[in-house]
Amino acid sequence: MLKIKALKLIFLLILLFCSKTQYAQGGLNNPYSRFGLGEMMYSDIHPYNGSMGGLAYTVRKPNMINPFNPASYTRIDTCSFVFDIGFQGEFYTLKDNVDQVKSNRANFSHILFGFPIFKWWKTSIGLLPVSDIEFASVQSMAYDPVIGTEKLVFEGTGGLSKVYLGNAFEIFRNFSFGFNVNFIFGNIYYASSAVFPDSANYYNSRKQQNISVTNFSGDVGLQYYIPVKEKYKLGMGLTYAIPSKFDVDVSEFIYTYKGSNNVEVFYDSVSFSKNEAPVKLPQSIGLGFSFEKDRKWFVGADVTYTNWSDFVFINKNSSLSDNLRFSLGGNFTPDERADSYLKRISYRAGFHYENNKLNLENENLNDFGVHIGFGLPLRRRSCINVHLEYGKFGTTEKGLVQKDYFKLGISLSASDIWFVKSKYD
Repeated sequence: MLKIKALKLIFLLILLFCSKTQYAQGGLNNPYSRFGLGEMMYSDIHPYNGSMGGLAYTVRKPNMINPFNPASYTRIDTCSFVFDIGFQGEFYTLKDNVDQVKSNRANFSHILFGFPIFKWWKTSIGLLPVSDIEFASVQSMAYDPVIGTEKLVFEGTGGLSKVYLGNAFEIFRNFSFGFNVNFIFGNIYYASSAVFPDSANYYNSRKQQNISVTNFSGDVGLQYYIPVKEKYKLGMGLTYAIPSKFDVDVSEFIYTYKGSNNVEVFYDSVSFSKNEAPVKLPQSIGLGFSFEKDRKWFVGADVTYTNWSDFVFINKNSSLSDNLRFSLGGNFTPDERADSYLKRISYRAGFHYENNKLNLENENLNDFGVHIGFGLPLRRRSCINVHLEYGKFGTTEKGLVQKDYFKLGISLSASDIWFVKSKYD
């Protein structure tokens, strides 16, 4: 009966997450999300990984799911069902040399499930965000003595998510191989407007573009651990995101209008739909190393290379640059079997540095963040993970925008024994 209730709860949470992902992207006005597919989500979207600077490639836990290296699923206990759900909030300030704006946003970050098929074969299913787009900016403004002010405004909202099905196999002792099959989906809305707010004799014009994205992609991973001596081991992780090319459905609506007293009056318009190709997602390679003492501490470093120069969006190369992302962090648990609760808490810290894919006005837009976090143990091998991050992205040089941000992430990783037959005397 308890497991039936748990399944009902999980189903309701999936429905809640699916409904939230359709509109909870709002609240962010990030001018840099207009490039590429928007603001990309990394492994630090999960509070466990995030609290260690985004470490992912060598991470593996029996009561936590790490979809960023599918080889890690082999660590799921043979008789366990693992459920993982998370939330992330962000508070940030956008500033240039003249002004600054404060805002915030909040989203569900993930829903993940993991369970065994056989002792040597484990699987995982989950839902994760891929990218987020939300911006509204005045690209240019001019004043003419006859027509008054002329504004060119750009807007964008939406983003991509993915559902994945992952499998992992323990090829031989301490060596695992895994893969994810991903279904990427989402909608992106772009609009550009030419507005004449001071003149009643000129029509405003607007072009709206709705882009529907659906596609399959895949990634593979390896993990290998070398025992150094009793309770110590050296880990290596490797991941590869396979480049994918696909079509998108595009609907456009172009019209002219006049605005008076906040009421828009429409005039001539035209709308059409088409299928445009290609959209090309780039390859990405991740490599990580770690050293740990079993049940005590863990330190590691990751590097990720993404070939963004090959990215194509609706037949246009977006002039992005290849980028590198570095993560360094660790975890320390004083004594997970102690009577004292404080000694059973896991304490985590790390940082990340990213040479971002954007280079504007000959300025590199780099991202740097400092992370801390905690693992708060619950009964039956479950845990609440808390992640705090402070970072900076971009620059105020040459009229660009800098984003100072603070992130808070919370997740529940729950593990229960579901695959053992009851015994009766």
